[in-house]
Amino acid sequence: MYRKKLSLGLIGLAILAGLIAYPFLPDILTIQVDSNNASSNEVPKYFGIALIPIAMMILHATRGNANKFVHASNRPEASLISIIVQFVLVGAQAMIILYGLDYNFDANVITKTGVGIVFVIVGNFLYRAKRSYGHGIKNRWTLSNSKVWSKTHHFSSIVFILAGALVVLISLFDKNSASTYTTGILIGSVILCYFASFLYYQKYKEEVNN
Repeated sequence: MYRKKLSLGLIGLAILAGLIAYPFLPDILTIQVDSNNASSNEVPKYFGIALIPIAMMILHATRGNANKFVHASNRPEASLISIIVQFVLVGAQAMIILYGLDYNFDANVITKTGVGIVFVIVGNFLYRAKRSYGHGIKNRWTLSNSKVWSKTHHFSSIVFILAGALVVLISLFDKNSASTYTTGILIGSVILCYFASFLYYQKYKEEVNN
């Protein structure tokens, strides 16, 4: 219940911030920047200011149904991750507004640091994931065998933490390299986890599934 109230509160905060800022914003808002922190995607302000709250409302509305496919012991973590995503979206709303008001800040560093922190947080929970269709590294190999699931998620937990920490460090201390390497590190870590699940499946597929 607390998750729903907090989620609704964050949605309300994003909407309120947009309504307050709306009269002071330009007619065209930037919703994406390039590696040089210059605008790369612009939309009318009525759409730009509504985009994040709409995404938050969709997440809030679908979270309950998604929990039906999550193992009972993992629902607290799934709810926490959902709330973290809502906080990230509120931050994105704030960045859109501040950029529209001509405040100077490095959106790339903030975004990549935030994504790296999310990876670290998720990594700290992955090893506890129980086999289900709604939480964790889900593919035909992990879902076919409980040992493959367990081994994959213990490995993935370490990979996510290391990948997230590396992205944070690069973003904070080597901004020039952040745009070049961050996406590759994050996508590569996910691919590595899926490849590991295949290798574990090959190793343990003959064992009794339980």
